[in-house]
Amino acid sequence: MSTMTVALVILDVNMPGMSGIEMLAHLRDVPAKPPIVMLTSEADPDLVAEGRRLGASGWMLKPFKADLLLATAKKLIG
Repeated sequence: MSTMTVALVILDVNMPGMSGIEMLAHLRDVPAKPPIVMLTSEADPDLVAEGRRLGASGWMLKPFKADLLLATAKKLIG
């Protein structure tokens, strides 16, 4: 059995079943978790602050530019 290493997680605030903020809360205490980018249409400053508090490494708004997402990913994963 092989193991997979996750280099980057991209979440949306609005996801079915569990919001991205709820997922961040679940991942908060995971040791050595990868960087997490919120890619969403939500721009409320309180929501962004909550995401940062829970461990989001970045917050990008939709619609987004692919080159900006790629540049952010490269910066976060090295």
